[in-house]
Amino acid sequence: MSAQPNLYNTAFLEGSEKLLAQSVPIAAVVSAPRPLRFQKNRSSANFSVVSPRGSRLRWVVLENGVPNRNIRFSLKEDRSVATDPVIYIGVRHGSITRSILVRSIYIADPTGARGNFQVAVYEIP
Repeated sequence: MSAQPNLYNTAFLEGSEKLLAQSVPIAAVVSAPRPLRFQKNRSSANFSVVSPRGSRLRWVVLENGVPNRNIRFSLKEDRSVATDPVIYIGVRHGSITRSILVRSIYIADPTGARGNFQVAVYEIP
């Protein structure tokens, strides 16, 4: 049985070890390489990313435990009655975004993945 990748391992980020060493892991999710059955865009379960205003988020994307910069995806907010709004488009390994104050988001419309992939989110103070 193979070991599960440590989604919070920061050693593989070339040139950004110092920045990530100051980061705080706040979320992780596994996504399918394409939308889930009976879903138009959604490829992951909901997860929560709530970070203080003014902070930044670094996105880490691993496929088979290895960083993959070719995988890109959107982030959408899950709303039960309305259309789910897009929060970010084109997120990939190493992306840095502004903070998000949303409790229920999901990965949508992934491209470049051959199989399931892991996404970890770090807060950069």
